[in-house]
Amino acid sequence: MKKLLSVLSSVALISVAGVSAASAQSFTPATSTWSLSGTLNLRQTLPSAVPCDVQLTLDIDGSGSGTITGGTFAPGFFLCGSAIYPQNFSWPVTVVSSTPGVSAVLDIYVDVIAVGGNCTGVLSGVQFDIVNQTIDVPAITYIPGSPATCEVDGLLYVDPVTDPAPLD
Repeated sequence: MKKLLSVLSSVALISVAGVSAASAQSFTPATSTWSLSGTLNLRQTLPSAVPCDVQLTLDIDGSGSGTITGGTFAPGFFLCGSAIYPQNFSWPVTVVSSTPGVSAVLDIYVDVIAVGGNCTGVLSGVQFDIVNQTIDVPAITYIPGSPATCEVDGLLYVDPVTDPAPLD
């Protein structure tokens, strides 16, 4: 069953008037909370992609480090939220590279249960569009899984949960 690894892409950076990548190592503004929401498509053992509505929480600490601290999957597909769901939160989000105020590339650790298997590992190359405040998991991004490799793609929208400090 090909599983939807939506959770992974959610963790990416946040944008202008929101979060931004200050450097290849941190987010700005520090000490803020962001909601990542949208639809992600997961493939693993099912014959076609499974769309799940994803809601994740990204916390930025005082040093600018990002962590996904919680979240849920909901239908889209009827198995989302019951047989396909995120687990073991405290998923690190790493800024790999960035063009300040424009875009960033993220690596996001994820851990998702998916219809009799799992998708656990680093989702690499997630695209954060700072201007439009979106996180894009490019069409077919791979992550380790059992019993098979997981494929994920989709788009998440980034919105503030707490009032962030102004961007530098």
